[in-house]
Formats: sequence, C-alpha cells, structure tokens
Amino acid sequence: MSRIRLAIVSNSVTPYRINLHSRLTRDCTELKLWSLFTHEHSNAPWKLAVPPAIRPVYFGDGEASAEQGLLHRPLHEAGKGVRIAHWLKEHQIDAIILFGYNDACLLYVAWWAKRRHMPCYLFGDSNADCDAPSGIKGAVKRVALPRILGLFTGVMYCGSKGAEYFRRYGVPEPHLFPFPYEPAYEEFQNAPTTADGERRRLLYCGRLVAVKRVDLLISAFHRIAEQRPTWDLVIVGDGPLRAELMDRMAPHLTERIQFPGFINDPGSLAQCYANCDVLVLPSDCEPWGVVVTEAATRLALVCSSKVGAAADLIEDHVNGRVFPAGDGAALTSALLEVTHPNHIDAMKSASPRVLARWRNSHDPVAGLRLALQFAGLSKPSVTVPPAAS
Repeated sequence: MSRIRLAIVSNSVTPYRINLHSRLTRDCTELKLWSLFTHEHSNAPWKLAVPPAIRPVYFGDGEASAEQGLLHRPLHEAGKGVRIAHWLKEHQIDAIILFGYNDACLLYVAWWAKRRHMPCYLFGDSNADCDAPSGIKGAVKRVALPRILGLFTGVMYCGSKGAEYFRRYGVPEPHLFPFPYEPAYEEFQNAPTTADGERRRLLYCGRLVAVKRVDLLISAFHRIAEQRPTWDLVIVGDGPLRAELMDRMAPHLTERIQFPGFINDPGSLAQCYANCDVLVLPSDCEPWGVVVTEAATRLALVCSSKVGAAADLIEDHVNGRVFPAGDGAALTSALLEVTHPNHIDAMKSASPRVLARWRNSHDPVAGLRLALQFAGLSKPSVTVPPAAS
C-alpha cells in the first residue's frame, strides 16, 4: 500500500515544529511528510538546523513571519498561496494541515483544498479563556469564524482549552483531534544539573513583551525575596521591554535577578531548565505555552489562569499553582507556596507524572492518525479519549 502524502504548512521554522515533524517522520511509517514554510525566518532569532528527513520546502525566501499580517501583504501572500496550491497538486498530496488561517496565503490554500475535496485540517493553539471579543469585533468574529472553520475537514488542537474554543465556534466533537506541539522532552528531562545546589531558582522563558507580564513577576519576586533568601529569578528571552524590566530591579536584588538573554541553542536551554526549580508564566493571555510542557518534565509550575497549557499541566497545590491573571497578590501567594521548603521538591517530582498522563491522552501521532481515519485515508487503529469539556 502506498504511503499517505501529507503536507504541513506553517509560517516558519521553530524548535517545536522541527520536533513535531521529526517525530511524525520517525513514528508514522505510513506517511510521506513534507514541511512547507511560508516564510524563511520566524519572529524569534532561532538559528536551527532543519533535518532533511522532514522535507522542508520554502515559499518565502528571505521573508520574516512577522511581516505576514502587514496591511500591504495580502496580495503577496495570496500569490504565495497560489504557488503552494500548484506545488500540492504537482506532488499529488493526499492531505494538508495548515498552521493557522490568519493570512491570505493560508486562507487561499484552505479554499483551494475545499474546492478539490482534499482533506485539509486546521491546526490552532487557541485558548477559550483568551477569547473575549466584544462590540463590532466580537460580532464580526462570531459570524466570520464559523464560516472560515467550515473550510476545513477538522481541527487539530493543543489542549482542552483549545478544544473548548473551537466547539464554541461550531466545530463538532468528531471533527476535533489532539495535536499539540512536541518539545524535545527527553533533552529537557535528561539535561544534568550543574548549578550551585545552595541556590534555588524561579525561571521565566519567553519574549519580553507587555502581554507576558514579566513586570508582575519581578514585582512579586521583590515581595518574596526577604522570606526566600536562597531563591533567585532567571529571566530568559529578549524583547522591547528588556531595558525597562531591568530598570525595575531594586538595587539590593540585582545579583539575584538574572537576564541571560535569548538562548538559541536547544541544549543550552535544556541546561538552563535543569538548573532551575519553578517555571513561572504570568501572561495576561497565552494561547498555549509550549514552555510549560518543556518545564513539566522536571519543574514545578506557576501560571496565570489565561495560560492554555495550565489547564492540562497544572494540578493546583500538587505540582504548582494557577493564579488569576493580572493579580499580583495572588502570584505572590502562589510563589510563596511553591517555594516553601516543605513543598518544592514534592511539586517538582509530581510534574512528570502529570505530564505523562496528559501526553497519553494528547499524543500528536495518535491524533493525526485519527484525523486521517476520519478522512478515509487510513484504517482504524487507535482511539483517543475526547477532550475534557
């Protein structure tokens, strides 16, 4: 029997996309996978070796994914969509997964596949708790989004909050398939600890932009610093707020709050996680949060209620805490609980167990196989429990 010819179209190369595509190539022997990228560069300064096994194809040489939403780009992106459609036809692709629908390129490919009755799935990392449109914008979304989703055979989601989001806009339960990002779990789990064992560390990892609320974390650390004298704060990443955030440090804490910058090398990033104890993600809105799945291999977790992954990866008071988004006092309380000497090691030990249970029900390989079965492209071989409502 010939292999199923699958094309995954996304805007740029990232570490977790490489990991996901590599796993599909390795574990799904029934597939022949191509990885199509609409832009050469992502919105982060990654310098990544793309493995030939995932068959990368680029349609935006020299372009950055940050440009795709600019007002002067729709015609350019639509033209790119036409070129991708020609490529899909020439390579006799059986099924498509589009990572998003938010530009003219991806919308054109979805429309083209619908006209040809080709199975075309949407991947989305949307989060029901970050979806609160009101006024004209909300009204337009409630009308337009179900029509856009109607172009797709089904939807691939990251976690339970993602499934809830797409149900809200009319996607039926049988058309929903788990397909989360795939970090390098073993690399994060097995990186050796090299830090001074006398110090403990809170870790933030991400862009330094307003929505991430790193300012809230720095303020909370100031409030707990005297009670937790052996704890430091490590802020990994870069962005427009770096200088402003550094200016927020009290002079007596400058040696305890570290800004190592953006870490490009995946091995070095895994080492950084190994030398820390708690991941903190205080975002006002975080559609998913792949750093949470990375950290759950070995760290306790503290996340705001608007972090999509928190609903699946945190059991409150067991392996971490969830606090109301934007509530600095609640974040401070959560940090005091998790960093307590009687709690921290037990919470760290609990995270891998919580992660393992979630991965068992949200395995991207199993989710993809279900989606292909749904489209009549493969024989039934696996079942996955439905997402929690």
